[in-house]
Order: sequence, then C-alpha cells, then structure tokens
Amino acid sequence: VTTEEVTTEEVTTEEVTAEKEHDAVAAACDLLAEYDLGHRTAAARKGARGFGGALTANEWAAKADLKPLADAVRVLWGAASRAGGYNGGARSVEDARLILGICAEDALSGVATLKAWVTSLGLPKGPLHGMDRDGEPLDMSDFGAVYIKYNSLPPPNGALMDPPGTARLSGYDGDFRGVYVNANLADGVFRQYAVLPLSLFDSAIATPVALRANKEGSATARAAAEAAEA
Repeated sequence: VTTEEVTTEEVTTEEVTAEKEHDAVAAACDLLAEYDLGHRTAAARKGARGFGGALTANEWAAKADLKPLADAVRVLWGAASRAGGYNGGARSVEDARLILGICAEDALSGVATLKAWVTSLGLPKGPLHGMDRDGEPLDMSDFGAVYIKYNSLPPPNGALMDPPGTARLSGYDGDFRGVYVNANLADGVFRQYAVLPLSLFDSAIATPVALRANKEGSATARAAAEAAEA
C-alpha cells in the first residue's frame, strides 16, 4: 500500500463521515421542523386557550414522542460541538453554538430543566445569573414563571466575555411551557424549533436541584430581584 493510497483512503473516509453527519442533521431538522409546525398549528387552532394559544399548544406538546425529539437535539448539538471545537478539537467556526430558551412555571422547574439538558447533552457548564441581588441569593420560591436563556458560547458583551454555558434567568409573563432550541452550525441556515417539552431529558436528573445563584451580582440579577419584589 503506497502513501498516496493511504491518503486517498483517509480523505474518502472523512468525506463519508461528513456525508453521514449532513444526512443526520437534515433528518433531525426535518423532525424538529415537523414538531415546530404541529406546535404552532395547535396554538393557532380556533378556540385555542391561553395567550397566543399557549395552553392548547402545551397540551399538544405533552403527547409528543420524546425519544426521537431528544435524539434530534443530540444530533444538532453534536454537529455544533464538532464544528465549534467544544470537545477540545480545533475550532473551525466561531459561531457554532446551541441556544436554549426555557419557559417554566417557576425557578425550581426551570433550573431543573436546565440541569437535565446540560447533563444529558454534555453542554458546557457556566454561571447562572438572575438569582441573586448584589451577590446575595434571592428567595425564588414565589418568583413566578421564569425564562432562562442558555448559550453554549455567548457573544462578547462590550469588553467582557461570558464563559461558555452562561445562563440568565428572568421573569416570564407568557403561558408557553417548554424549551426553544436554536442550533447555529455556522452554515448560514437558521434553525430554531419550539416549544420542545420541558421533560425531554428529565431522566438525566439523578439528584435534587439546588437553587443557587451565581455569587457575582449582575444587572440581570438585580432586574430579577426587582421583579420579584414588585
């Protein structure tokens, strides 16, 4: 076997792997897009209950088959993580990331969902802002519905850069309950799917969730505190 033959074989293997990943991503996107359409259709149905038909859409989502949806999200994160060098490899693109928008009934269920998704997918773990006031933890027991935005790779904020896996909690007035998923594979394709069930990765939680704030205060934390006191 010549060096040229080995090189050709390696290139062919890489091409096959890339083609398989492309097909897997396409299939995952098709499945999630179908779910997204069904969710929006349920919300827009005549007589749908809740603001924007959210309560009816929540009921529709509760009947979804979770495993295929979970597998599809894993495929998208796998593609983003490989492109972004999250696994210690060379970073080929700067924009590859996974963004989650968690709409939950309260802080406890919101943080539990965040923990389940991060644990199951192997997402980067960063600080959670919005549960403290000037560094002092808030009592979140009666905070109400929350929205938690998680970013596997947050963009620069002025001269600062949040670490990978940063999440921010704030109040939420809507009726939707679930997780918005935005997968950026840095290929120019917009991929956002809503609203996936909160329980998609519940089996990943083996221990109780402690509501612990990031020790450093932030504007988001102060805003959350003011909302809680209003």
